[in-house]
Amino acid sequence: MMLLLLFLFSLWTTNVYTHYPIYLNSSNVITIKDAIDDETATSFLHKLNMLNNKKDIYVYLDTPGGSVESGNKILMEIQKYNLSCIADRAYSMGFVILQGCQNRYITNYGRLMQHQISYAIKNEKGKIDSYSKFIDQVENELVILQADRIHIPHDEFRLKTMNEWWMVGKYAIDNNCADKIVDVFCDTTLTNTNITEEYGPVNFVYSACPLIPGPVDVIPKK
Repeated sequence: MMLLLLFLFSLWTTNVYTHYPIYLNSSNVITIKDAIDDETATSFLHKLNMLNNKKDIYVYLDTPGGSVESGNKILMEIQKYNLSCIADRAYSMGFVILQGCQNRYITNYGRLMQHQISYAIKNEKGKIDSYSKFIDQVENELVILQADRIHIPHDEFRLKTMNEWWMVGKYAIDNNCADKIVDVFCDTTLTNTNITEEYGPVNFVYSACPLIPGPVDVIPKK
């Protein structure tokens, strides 16, 4: 009897992580892949504004982070339309973007990382002092956004991210940095849609399905 009670108690106290299915198609997903910069923000804004229906759009994050200013442009649009995000890799500015999403989904082995904001500082002392105040203002706004969404004190968030705060899958749920674990599926149309990028003497062909990370074909330029 005692063993049965212990077993039932362990089931009651163990976190159960339900996986929710999400089906992506050519009209309901925008992928943010690789570093966040002006080109990434421009591409995101263009794709979003081309959509007549901006409801039920998923933003798929596979990014190491990047420019705070470019990321904030993306973040403003995500918040404007209450978009949902799926994190496969969301580091640095990608982490900020995830916290600004209406629904914060993460894949089973999705990876999150956040650290202190960084800006390149090169100039005379007077300009550096002024720029440092600007950095503090930007950092403070982003800390408030993230800490409030995660439901921890601002100082605790600063402490956790003083170096690097890493987590994967279910641990992001435990830390309240994501809401649900999802299983993502791409339909055939999305998988068969090609995206071509030029790299020197060759063209790399990628699938529009964000689950497929590398090129599906490499075509030499004529």
